[in-house]
Amino acid sequence: ESAIGRRLDPIADKALVLIGLVVWLWSWSETRGEASELIALGVWVAVLAIFARELGVSALRAWLGSSPSSGLAVSRLAKIKTAAQTGAISVLFLAEALAAEALLAGGSAADSLWAPLTTLGLALLAIAAALTVITGLGYLKAALGRATE
Repeated sequence: ESAIGRRLDPIADKALVLIGLVVWLWSWSETRGEASELIALGVWVAVLAIFARELGVSALRAWLGSSPSSGLAVSRLAKIKTAAQTGAISVLFLAEALAAEALLAGGSAADSLWAPLTTLGLALLAIAAALTVITGLGYLKAALGRATE
């Protein structure tokens, strides 16, 4: 593990998640079909929470430093959050790909596993968003404690 790797790995994780969410959200906004406005609002809130946390924690780390002594070392829960985010994005992209394949074959998205996979992906996104808020608040609390020392 090199010093440059320690700095670039979190940036790569954040870029993967944020770019993936933007691309998926654009695609889903075009094809969400009968999804209720409440579900659409929930998706937007989840995505905005993830964006805010990722950018906020990056700013806190830049301000305090990213060494373990900074009090902002990566927590186990944050690693689970990243896994939930990447899992959600993977499942959601798979759902969109299956829907597109069904449409190209002359069927409809309902002819594929689109609905159950989208439901699973949205559930994972909700879990990821909850973990995002929890870990973001934890980092904020640690940063405020560190700043007052």
